[in-house]
Amino acid sequence: MMKLIFTCPVAGREFERGDFRLVDNRGVVVDGEGNRRLDARVRLNSPCPHCGGIHEYDADRLACPFSGGTPSPGKGRNEEGK
Repeated sequence: MMKLIFTCPVAGREFERGDFRLVDNRGVVVDGEGNRRLDARVRLNSPCPHCGGIHEYDADRLACPFSGGTPSPGKGRNEEGK
């Protein structure tokens, strides 16, 4: 199971979770410069360990688990941590 690193929007603390699902998945989008990103949201299936909420995040705002890279700055819908 792949784990992603999330930040609780209430407590501001990071945690790992493998229990999540993609929602609003519109597939891969390529911008004018050829950069690719996943246009989707990631929703926790289990409560946040810090506040107990079920949060939702823009997929391209999360760190890439394969490259260890940082999230794309300022892209996507800004509803992180619903």
